[in-house]
Amino acid sequence: MSVSEKFTEKLDRIEQTLNFVVNEFPKPSALARVKSALALLPRPSSMNVPEEFTGKFYQIEQNLKFAVGEFPQPSALDRVTFSLALIQFIRTQLVLNHDAATQSARNPEPHKGRHDPTKT
Repeated sequence: MSVSEKFTEKLDRIEQTLNFVVNEFPKPSALARVKSALALLPRPSSMNVPEEFTGKFYQIEQNLKFAVGEFPQPSALDRVTFSLALIQFIRTQLVLNHDAATQSARNPEPHKGRHDPTKT
């Protein structure tokens, strides 16, 4: 399994956990799930997190820590929902980045320094 597959799998698990929290809020089991989502968050140094997402993971971590402290207040649910949106944003960006890389590999740009004799 490649690093990106492991990263995507971890995102899936966090997303599933946070969806459970949103659906079960404010039951005590939801608080335990928020804590488990925190534990699942990849650490930039250990998971080869793309540099562009390290700030997003920091935001997710901070929001989930505050959610644990604010539980069962409604603001905790807002923080979990925001964290879930950030996870979905990261997933979308990963797909877009992959699609762009695949597209550029299929259609490499012509060398810009050359003169095309067919065009005058």
